[in-house]
Amino acid sequence: MYNPEYAINIKRSTFIFRVATIKEIMEKMGVRGGMALTSMYRVRIDKGSDRITSSALEDYDWFPEWTRDQEFIELMCDEAQLPNIQAQTGLMTGRHLGEGSYQYPHTRVYSDLSMSFICDAAMTQLKFFSSWHDFIFGSRDSLADGFRPQRTKVGSAEELLGQGGNPMNSVVRAKYPEQYVCDIRVMKVDQGPEADRASIMYILRDAYPYSIDTIPLAYGTSQLTKCTVNFYYKKHDIIYNAALKNEALYDTSVTPPRG
Repeated sequence: MYNPEYAINIKRSTFIFRVATIKEIMEKMGVRGGMALTSMYRVRIDKGSDRITSSALEDYDWFPEWTRDQEFIELMCDEAQLPNIQAQTGLMTGRHLGEGSYQYPHTRVYSDLSMSFICDAAMTQLKFFSSWHDFIFGSRDSLADGFRPQRTKVGSAEELLGQGGNPMNSVVRAKYPEQYVCDIRVMKVDQGPEADRASIMYILRDAYPYSIDTIPLAYGTSQLTKCTVNFYYKKHDIIYNAALKNEALYDTSVTPPRG
């Protein structure tokens, strides 16, 4: 393959770019473990936080099946996102003569994040996140039944249709954030020779579900039922991991020189 080279002056040729061959690209990618695939990731919902002693998933009985179903709920995460990075900016003009306006950053911004979960026949995933959202606002069917939605155990759909809901004047009292927030971890992994290679992980601090999208149901071709949950969080931390043996990361204990 022809590799063009360009010069910026006559006396000394300066190499700017060249067209790489497919073989070279594959070799470079092979050294780095190949390409990252969007279909490989892991999600974990922490039961507590190292900064919060009273956590929604730790001390309250609003979803008793959590201990049994946690791994299954996390495994059924069909779609996740790595959070975006954004900054609010201000406008500065007149710094230098002849210079136009300049946008300077002053505040880090953390937007919301969405996750989609495939539901099993018992709708476990939807029940979990609905219970979490109900807990925020103190929804309950009686003062003695704790902070969780009404539960029944009937044998047929007709029996369930005959059940009544909560009273219209049910108590609704919003909780304090430290009672319902949890940390959520989203980790990017890729297939390795022996085990999954983890390259980067985002920790969403003090996250909670603020909305659950509508779930369409329709006659016709059957499809998997999914629930999409939207989260707000206070901030996110990023952990970089050296996934390859020959990959080196900066030593965080050493201050890099400035020049």
